Amino acid sequence: MPKDKKLKLNVQRATLKIMSHAWKDFKWKLNLHYVKKDKTPFEDYPTLKEEWWPGFVEWVTSDEYIALGEKGKKSQSKNEYHQRLGRRSYAVQKKQWAKEDAQALSEGKSVPFQDMPNGRHKDWARARNPSGDAKITESHPIIKKIVDLNAKSVAGTFTPGDNMDTLATALGSNHPGRTTGVSAYVGLGMGLAEGDAPRKKKRTGTKELVKKLEEEYNAKFAELRAMCESMQRRFNGAESCSSSKFIDPPEYTAHHSVDSIQEVTKCKLVVHIGPQSVVVARGQAFPPKDVQTVHGIERRDEHTRVQVDFVFDNFMEYPLPVPISDDDIFTLGDAKNSFCVMA
Repeated sequence: MPKDKKLKLNVQRATLKIMSHAWKDFKWKLNLHYVKKDKTPFEDYPTLKEEWWPGFVEWVTSDEYIALGEKGKKSQSKNEYHQRLGRRSYAVQKKQWAKEDAQALSEGKSVPFQDMPNGRHKDWARARNPSGDAKITESHPIIKKIVDLNAKSVAGTFTPGDNMDTLATALGSNHPGRTTGVSAYVGLGMGLAEGDAPRKKKRTGTKELVKKLEEEYNAKFAELRAMCESMQRRFNGAESCSSSKFIDPPEYTAHHSVDSIQEVTKCKLVVHIGPQSVVVARGQAFPPKDVQTVHGIERRDEHTRVQVDFVFDNFMEYPLPVPISDDDIFTLGDAKNSFCVMA
């Protein structure tokens, strides 16, 4: 696991996405090949426990599950421009394209989008027009825009930006949680660095990098030491409760069972640092009896839905106890102005 905090978080997010997709795919296969055919999977999957099966069958045949499926179909129907990669990723398909192009060039043949420089815009176009057919290119609104923007780029009348590269300009925007044309598991920051937009030159000087890391470490250490000293003074009675930005009096931070919530209630999200209870965010908790799922995740008995209205800046990257990988909600900052699951 990388030591860099931001890179570590990216790896965790990508891993959770892969696990989430694999889990959803497995449940879909169980439903399609066994439940709908009135069969059991224990011969093919001996590690599955038989006592789990009735609950799974009950869930996938429930009205709520069917409604979620219809919602997913409706969402998928909005995807106007389907790729033709099958179940292969862009990374795998690009290797296949490279072999095909080398073979075609050795035989004196042309290759699809030969005059277009490499980049996610080219991969996106080729995934939807593998042969580079001119008729498809002319009739496809986005591929035609990509070709036109490429021509303007060559002519010097269009320059891709850091965040609005050729593909984003053709589509009108970037997907907020993934890099279109690269991978569903790669965020924009990493994905665009591999794209066709001009990027800032990376720092290569070791001394400068070490100096920067030392300065960041010293600043963080000083901030942490100041916070600890402040908490210690307050714990010893030397600091009043109202003088702290993040720490609330104990009577306001007592933990209550979610079962006691009977109506939408304003709440404070609290973490414990040493002997202190630290308020990291504020929001509204919903009665558990009114909550079945949160972002498609089935609610557990000890949890409920919380609407996050405000998060202190210092805790934007604080990880959620129950991450929601399908909607890229992993931290308090991700959950701001949305919902999360809390105990």
